Amino acid sequence: MNPESILRKYFNKLNYDEVVQKLKEIGLFPQPKEGKKKRYSKQELLPYFLELKKSVTEKELISFVEYSVTKKSKGLPAYTHKLSNTSFFNGKGEKELRTYFKKEEHAVSSVYQVSSVLECMDNNVVHLLLIVKEYEGQWLTGEKTLDRLTAINNCRVKIDLSKKVVTIFSGDDEVHSIIRNFLTSIFRLPIVDCRILNVRSGLSWEDNVSYKTALFLDLVNNRLKVKNIGASFKEIKFKVGNDEIKDVTINGRDIINYPLACEYITLGKDIVQFKTSISYKAFKLSCSFALKGKALDILKIVVADTSNDELRNEVIELIQDEYIAMCEHGISDLNNIKILLEQVLIRFQEKEQFLSEIVELNTVSNVEVIGNILGGVSSSHKQEIRKYLENTRVILESIGYEDIDGVMSPIEKWLQK
Repeated sequence: MNPESILRKYFNKLNYDEVVQKLKEIGLFPQPKEGKKKRYSKQELLPYFLELKKSVTEKELISFVEYSVTKKSKGLPAYTHKLSNTSFFNGKGEKELRTYFKKEEHAVSSVYQVSSVLECMDNNVVHLLLIVKEYEGQWLTGEKTLDRLTAINNCRVKIDLSKKVVTIFSGDDEVHSIIRNFLTSIFRLPIVDCRILNVRSGLSWEDNVSYKTALFLDLVNNRLKVKNIGASFKEIKFKVGNDEIKDVTINGRDIINYPLACEYITLGKDIVQFKTSISYKAFKLSCSFALKGKALDILKIVVADTSNDELRNEVIELIQDEYIAMCEHGISDLNNIKILLEQVLIRFQEKEQFLSEIVELNTVSNVEVIGNILGGVSSSHKQEIRKYLENTRVILESIGYEDIDGVMSPIEKWLQK
């Protein structure tokens, strides 16, 4: 174990204020010399920080290493699975389950170790904590040292025995796979993946429209509403070729306002990722969805933009209910989706007309934005603003916009000052 190497990693992980606080706590923060600047840069504090190696204990070094490599997830990421049965849990109390689920540094590959513990059992719900450690290189063939520890992932697993649902909270796809396999191979849990099947659905022109895409349109427009979750698309990624993904920004507006999205839908392209804005119980947050697995048939759900853990967990559970129903029963409101897809087809067929509408709408909006910020723009930028206005006039004239002078009047007046 190399103390200096560990201290350097720990130092790099801390921000400036944390470094200063740590040095002051242990009496190593340097006093400024007379006539010198009072504030040291972070890098100037490194030599003083490395003085810790003279007094640091092994226990402290271990905590430094773990802090340095512990990964944090953005939002609350979740993978959803089912239990084929719950017979294993029958007649077992919390004490027995606590003993059964306790594992320490169990090797699952040449680079990964997994530790697990039962945190609690509440209302027929089992809560597990699994810690996945990753080492640099193949530590099993050499010495396992703290220096070679590259990542720690603290992941929670929720086993709802009433619903027969297993939720693995992991932001890392590989770590999720390790945990899922650990639960099945070591603990023998009968886990079944919730997979989106590509089946016939009774859609119009079904040889073209992607079933997966129709499912996701139904999820956002119909299923989530049943759970009192208001949702709208922010961004959609379509798989348009074997390895080609195209991104369409929606920004909360109706999808039929975007000819490119209508084109991909009508041509049968799969939605493989999408982000949504959602509202629930007067709270605003966001949720992203991504298809995973070799067949892109397992859905990863991430709830973000809120620090309210209770809210995040409640929203995740509600979305999971609809995801499971979607896998088992398909589209919930076929008539509604048929109507939407007919509108999408019309938009695609008349895309030239609607493209002009979008150009007009966004160009006029941009002019208004520029007009609103002119008070904070220096007069030295008049030449650039004038060029912007000339280019914008060409666009509006080419699409036949009628009130060009009216919309540009505030900027024209500013240029004349």
